[in-house]
Amino acid sequence: MSKITNFIKKYRVFIFLISLIMLCAIARFYGLNSLLHFDVDEATHTQIITNIFEKFDLVAKGPPASSGETLYHGAFYYYLYLPFGIIGNGNPLYLSIFTIILSIASIPLLYLALERAFGGRVAFFSTIFYGLSSSVILYSRWIWNPNSIPFFFILALFALSRINEKRGTYLVLLFFAISCISQLHFGSMLLPVLILLLLPWLLKMKFGLKAWMVAICAFLIPWLPTIYYEIISNFELLRGLLHMSDGTRESLTLIDRIMRSYNYFIFMFDNINRLSSQYFILSILTLVSMLVLYIRKPNKQANGLVAIFLLGSLVYIFLVCAAYSGILHIHFVEEIFVLMAITLGSLVAQLSRNKFTILAAIFITCLAVSNNYAQYKKEIIGGKREFETHKKVCQKIEDTGDKSALVFINGKENPNFIKYICQRFYGIDIGEYPDNTYYFETDFKNKFNSSRVDI
Repeated sequence: MSKITNFIKKYRVFIFLISLIMLCAIARFYGLNSLLHFDVDEATHTQIITNIFEKFDLVAKGPPASSGETLYHGAFYYYLYLPFGIIGNGNPLYLSIFTIILSIASIPLLYLALERAFGGRVAFFSTIFYGLSSSVILYSRWIWNPNSIPFFFILALFALSRINEKRGTYLVLLFFAISCISQLHFGSMLLPVLILLLLPWLLKMKFGLKAWMVAICAFLIPWLPTIYYEIISNFELLRGLLHMSDGTRESLTLIDRIMRSYNYFIFMFDNINRLSSQYFILSILTLVSMLVLYIRKPNKQANGLVAIFLLGSLVYIFLVCAAYSGILHIHFVEEIFVLMAITLGSLVAQLSRNKFTILAAIFITCLAVSNNYAQYKKEIIGGKREFETHKKVCQKIEDTGDKSALVFINGKENPNFIKYICQRFYGIDIGEYPDNTYYFETDFKNKFNSSRVDI
């Protein structure tokens, strides 16, 4: 018994991480072939990625933003997913698997980063809340440009937590990760200003000229397609950002903007941790106090840099949401997925340090996990079987022997997600000159009816 106990004590971190990774992997892969979310945006992105490797149709402009201005996200997103597009021959399932791999890989990275910076308790609880969050799991299960932001945000944290080792590799990782974040959603496009905030400390570490040159190149590489497109389009993105920030979108007072941003934080805290605003207030006060303490009296320089980066990220997201308060979407700045998990993790870690409050820590942890599991059952286990329904539609047409068709899904003519799957995997042309017309009514869960009308 003592040998088993000693083994568990010696390898407790390894056992914890392996157990959590396995659980999180099962949760993320569950029913993916049936429950995969594949709609208009996902079909468009998949088609563009497929065109890159099949037609060598290189693109420099990323996905358009949903804001209505001349705003778009970085094209790096397409090239990031390109290898899995090639491996899967354009199958959206493989592209989504890549998002899941990034999400799973972020779990041990988050623990290692926080453990080095703030200790094992903060790392333990924060990693649990992040890894088992129903929203984090849900948004890691399909291809979409913001969905890989949490991985790169955590990669930046990991690099910063080890930056005091003065190895150029971590400097390069930091610059590359922040560059990737700024490419994946226009809301994070100005996040690299945090590098300027950290620069005085980074310069004191006396990295060699080679490390700095490689780090700058690593930062520029994801931006190359966007830089090229900006030059040939008379700086379309820059004009869109300036238009967005000129204050003409909404005539709100400063207090209104602050309150909207505050409400966004509460909304996201509840979405990630499934706990009410009272827990958010306690958690954010605990986190900010902890970060300020580490900034003022860091045990190691890296601890202070991680604290500055986290606090700076919180302030950045708050300001962005206040400036662009018309958007209240969960995917707006997905760095907040990580930040809200750490926010609750810092509170529970502090409560677990005292024998008089440890029961409160256990209660909050169990409540958050159980609430997230209930939401997981609702949104994923009982969710829409979109990909399965799309394949049923294509299979129904193929069974008739028709090689072309006009398809209506719930009254919508030839949706691009049906066109992509039918044409690519079933050889059915969904176009203007159909053999027959098909009408499908579905709730993407249980109801699935179809009828055929000859032309």
